[in-house]
Amino acid sequence: MEIDSVKFWGNVRQLSNAIGETPYEQLADFCLKALTLPVSNAVVERVFSIMNAVKTRARNKMQLEILQCIIRIRVHLKEVLKSCCIDFQPSHDMLMSFTSQMYESTRNPKDLGTPRQTSNSTAEGEDLLEMITLFDNDNESHDCL
Repeated sequence: MEIDSVKFWGNVRQLSNAIGETPYEQLADFCLKALTLPVSNAVVERVFSIMNAVKTRARNKMQLEILQCIIRIRVHLKEVLKSCCIDFQPSHDMLMSFTSQMYESTRNPKDLGTPRQTSNSTAEGEDLLEMITLFDNDNESHDCL
């Protein structure tokens, strides 16, 4: 009989005695947090590997926003669409949206000389975690990237 660890510790967390105290709440919280730890750092290493392939010496002034977008596209192609950038075929709608309007700046012309502010460090950390979760499957090759 197989027991789901998350359900087990979730049930243990809710156990209470006659006066309504939950004596195992802290233990269960600790165990649930321990279950979220990664078994290896291969996923994180893969994200950094992709980042290093994208942000080369020639592209060292790339803003964080652009870097995140390129990494997301590569991950989506490989992990979700199961294809490579060489095999990608844009849809008709994509081709129709390639107009001169896509080059119009949304920034204030006064701000063009100043660097764009990126999101705060908490949001950047959340973005990194989101990218890492896209790499959950460690068994697939990533030759395309």
